[in-house]
Amino acid sequence: MKNFYYHLFLVFALLTGAVFSASAFDFQDGDLVYLINDDGTTATVTYTVKNNKENYAGITEVNIPTKATDPATGKTYDVTTIGTYAFYSNNSITKITIPASITKMETAAFGTLSKLKQIHITDLKRWCEITFASATSNPFYGGSKMLYLNGEVVTDLTIPAGVTTIMPYAFYKCNFATLNVGNDVVSIRSEAFKQCPNLMTATIGGNVTTLGNNVFSLCNKLASITLSESIDSIGNSCFSNCKSLTDVVLPDGIDYIAESLFDACNGLKNVHLPSSLKIIGSISFRGCKALEFIEIPHGANTIMQGAFYNCTSLDSIAVPPTVYNIEYQAFYNTAWLNRQPEGLIYIGNVALGYRGTVPEGTRITLRDNTVGVGERAFYQQAGLQSITLPFTVMGLGDNSFGYCSGLTEVHAHMNHTIEMGYINTVTHEWTVFNQLDYDNCTLYVPRGLKPLYEASWLRWARFTHIVEENLLVGDVDGNGKVNVSDVTALINMILGVIPKDIAAGDIMKDGKVNVTDVTALINLILGVIIFE
Repeated sequence: MKNFYYHLFLVFALLTGAVFSASAFDFQDGDLVYLINDDGTTATVTYTVKNNKENYAGITEVNIPTKATDPATGKTYDVTTIGTYAFYSNNSITKITIPASITKMETAAFGTLSKLKQIHITDLKRWCEITFASATSNPFYGGSKMLYLNGEVVTDLTIPAGVTTIMPYAFYKCNFATLNVGNDVVSIRSEAFKQCPNLMTATIGGNVTTLGNNVFSLCNKLASITLSESIDSIGNSCFSNCKSLTDVVLPDGIDYIAESLFDACNGLKNVHLPSSLKIIGSISFRGCKALEFIEIPHGANTIMQGAFYNCTSLDSIAVPPTVYNIEYQAFYNTAWLNRQPEGLIYIGNVALGYRGTVPEGTRITLRDNTVGVGERAFYQQAGLQSITLPFTVMGLGDNSFGYCSGLTEVHAHMNHTIEMGYINTVTHEWTVFNQLDYDNCTLYVPRGLKPLYEASWLRWARFTHIVEENLLVGDVDGNGKVNVSDVTALINMILGVIPKDIAAGDIMKDGKVNVTDVTALINLILGVIIFE
């Protein structure tokens, strides 16, 4: 009786033309209508109603076949695709069976099906390989739907042998409690397990190298995840809003903590960062309010904007001397930053910023092992008159001295190139000294290096007045150059062959002349600067 009324509805619609034109689909076989694909041998399940409000109205169960026959021609087609809007916004379907022949699901093939509770499949491997055009292509979209494999409900999902890639959106909002990804899998693509409401534990197999964007984001019950050591790339927001996640060990092959990776993981207490790490991305740990301690490994160099923003319990931060670039608000509203006194704040060997207002006419000399100045460190500090940058500096952050209207002297002791904010391609303004009055600010540089500073177009060359100082770090023998002869002179100084000259030989600026200064001088000549 159900099919009779449905067929009567289709006939009425076709005769009246009130709902769709005759060209809306190519043929009907059973309850479903189809378009013939361009290859002439396969077919796509399509919609019955153009405005997508009454697709397959009244049908409660859909069993998509592997083949469909055009009654007008008698030709049979392989059913490979569920088309755009095919079942969109259907309010009657409670169960759908999808065969292994399906290889593609188009945008909004399902959308939100309010009564759909069961999705039945027969081949889990083929399901992992389906191309989903978007989240709305997947019947799980909308949530509260169970996956059935060969009639059995899936609560513990194990990816079968032979699957090398889990495609985007494959299990988006799917209901299961545990996940085990086998050793055949190499890549898990974007949003594959996003917003799975009951997922609590996940184990990622030994050969996975890549996790895409948002793979596990919004899995609110995910409390434990084991990551393969072979993983070397994890995408943006992969674990964002996983509020039950408490402990994570990131594999040693990862050199970049992606943007928003653990954003809003407010239960996260312990994170082991990989020894290979170079960059901690923007807002990667934002809002991790349970995080109390973080140790950034030696070799990392950059902490990007808002990385630990609003980590209100974060009170202990270990930053190695290799970090020279710290962007704006990287540690905003952390317990550590909130307890810092007024004045210049350091973290590691980076001058992070100045708390309070710099008094008018202030001259600041950064400490000798400073490797960087944080983004906006002295932003709008009109009282800063003079800044001295030691030769150890490797980077100056964007707007680190922006809008310092009282700045009249910059003493740059570096004899090597450094990373320096960026240049505005419209205004050609170097943003490290944004809005600086270059005509009334003098740049002092080591003797013999004025041509080098003048040659750096739109950076140091913006200064109208560049003056050489009687300073060249590493020039132990005083010949105006830094080379191997200075190493010989320094060794002779240590051995007592020549008189000890603290001013010339103390490369490390620790008040001593010893073998550590020889190492530092060699690294300086080689262009490798490491200062503990």
